[in-house]
Amino acid sequence: MDIINFYHNIRIKKAGLTDMGYQISNSCISCGKCKMICPAKNIEIINGFPSFQHRCQQCMACIQLCPQNAINYKNKTQKRQRYHNPNISIQDLIHLQNND
Repeated sequence: MDIINFYHNIRIKKAGLTDMGYQISNSCISCGKCKMICPAKNIEIINGFPSFQHRCQQCMACIQLCPQNAINYKNKTQKRQRYHNPNISIQDLIHLQNND
């Protein structure tokens, strides 16, 4: 196995674990928007809270679009401003996910 294939295999195996750093605060209202907009279908709502299924693509849509700012990555996003593209609504994203 050459070095490129070796590195690639390591990155692929670790890619699914990137959601291990996501944290859900008590401000979560169990609205399910994170689940509805996730392009990787990585989020399930279990016992009222988002649960990550280790298929994360690091798009950060769940962090950016959570209406309560309840989803954060490690200790890096709690105090950061969230970005919402003014040209697309959450409903548009949900519609796109349901029509794939």
